[in-house]
Amino acid sequence: MAHMLSEVPGPHGSAPAESGTSRPAVSRRQGAAPSVPSIASAPLPGRPVVPGLTVARGPAEPRDAIALETRRGRLLVRFSGEIDTALRARFDQVLAVVRAAHEPVAVDCREVTFFGAEGVRMLVLLQRVAGGPGVAEYQPSVSVQRALRLSGIERYPFG
Repeated sequence: MAHMLSEVPGPHGSAPAESGTSRPAVSRRQGAAPSVPSIASAPLPGRPVVPGLTVARGPAEPRDAIALETRRGRLLVRFSGEIDTALRARFDQVLAVVRAAHEPVAVDCREVTFFGAEGVRMLVLLQRVAGGPGVAEYQPSVSVQRALRLSGIERYPFG
């Protein structure tokens, strides 16, 4: 099948564009914003339709969070998503509970996708305020291990 070329005006003059392809043509008049065809997506089952909202259907990303749970009689601090200064207030709440408990904690960082200097600070503070040996159980992600190594912390938990 032969493709035909037609001229599509662009910001730097005309450029050839293939016709008969599955890609929609994007035209641009002098000084005008590009005209881009809209793509309608089907609503997700059980979700309300919100005009102007696009929903990605890819795998769910971990939510940026710091959660405090009790597992097998031990406090568990679970980090997920991107850990940075945006979660400082939540961490301060968790740290207050850990400090008051005076018992060792478990730390789960397996779902962390980004771990900045603030995250390293959080782990160091957890180790300092937890009772007994501090952090008794620790499960890192690759990004957490890398951040600790770059910070000069060779071993965590330390003690």
